[in-house]
Amino acid sequence: MTLKRCLVCVWTLMVVGCGDKESSTEPTVSEPDVEVPTETETATETVTETVTETSTQTATSTETVTDTDTETNTLPTGGGGSGDDTGDPEPTVDCDAVGGGGMVQWGTLTGFSTAEDFTFDELGNYVAVHQGNLVRMDYNGNVVEYIAPGFGEMSGTSILANGDIVIANPGSGAVIRVASNGGQETIISGINYPNGVTVDTEGYVYVSGHDDGQIYRVDPYDPSTVEIIADGMGGANGMAFSPNGEVLYVCSFYQSKIWSIRRDSGGWGEPHLIGQYGTGGLDGLNVDECGNLYVTEYIQGIVYRIDPNEDVIGSPNAQVIANLPSSWIPNLHWGRSITNPGFDDRTLYVADRGQGLLFALDVGVLSTPQVYSE
Repeated sequence: MTLKRCLVCVWTLMVVGCGDKESSTEPTVSEPDVEVPTETETATETVTETVTETSTQTATSTETVTDTDTETNTLPTGGGGSGDDTGDPEPTVDCDAVGGGGMVQWGTLTGFSTAEDFTFDELGNYVAVHQGNLVRMDYNGNVVEYIAPGFGEMSGTSILANGDIVIANPGSGAVIRVASNGGQETIISGINYPNGVTVDTEGYVYVSGHDDGQIYRVDPYDPSTVEIIADGMGGANGMAFSPNGEVLYVCSFYQSKIWSIRRDSGGWGEPHLIGQYGTGGLDGLNVDECGNLYVTEYIQGIVYRIDPNEDVIGSPNAQVIANLPSSWIPNLHWGRSITNPGFDDRTLYVADRGQGLLFALDVGVLSTPQVYSE
């Protein structure tokens, strides 16, 4: 099956990260050394289990992190979002003003998964592994659909233009594509701890190898196309593309480094070190419509906003925008405003694995564009 080429841009975002392991050497580009499946494994079983339990979610006010006072605030919710935008729109905000406000307000949404990563589908549902099943959940934390059963500890999770889910299994070293009817196909195997997963506007899947420091690229409908586009980023973790899709950003868990990999006429350039920040444990990474990076330092509970055009080390443009009461915040994604109430598209949702909740950060800016089929 070939990639879908008829795509429509909407404002949403996907990116991931997880795990831990160790540092590595100076970046070099190497040839693939992975197992490419010769046969696909397809599960034809359709899950028909009826949801009998729902979880109740509350939106709670939190302290306003710009000072020491506590302020009650209402979390933004979705509805009336730009679900059918086309083209490559200009930013909807004054990018020069983004980042000038320091700390952001945030709230909490309870009743969600303790999974490493999650994504939002084309209808605005939260999608993640929950209690061993890949499920869709609504804004109130209710399971609205069981997609497929039998999932253990998974890491990076992302979505393709046609709604198929791509998810990484760090235990088996495989990356799996899951269709809407629950059917599954292994698209890459043999990765030493597959971690972050993201998708570009052409539909190619990118996977970070946490233990080998490599970045893999594959057509999710043709496993024979797997290639290694970059190497040498120890603890490769969360990834996301720049707004124009020409730069892939990668964060390094143990090295606390952020890298950029730029497309060139021959494919991909060498990884470029943007800088180093925090004390270790850079995990999830995402990008807004203005090109700013948002990165979680998962043990510290810190979320950074970083201007990738500045030196991260000591740069005033590397800001702490939230210091969350958590020691396990692996990944973060913008919502998709389709339903009301729903996940707001100017709110950045940060997973808390320990408590099974989402922190909702009111960043007031959209994500980079993502594509869905017409």
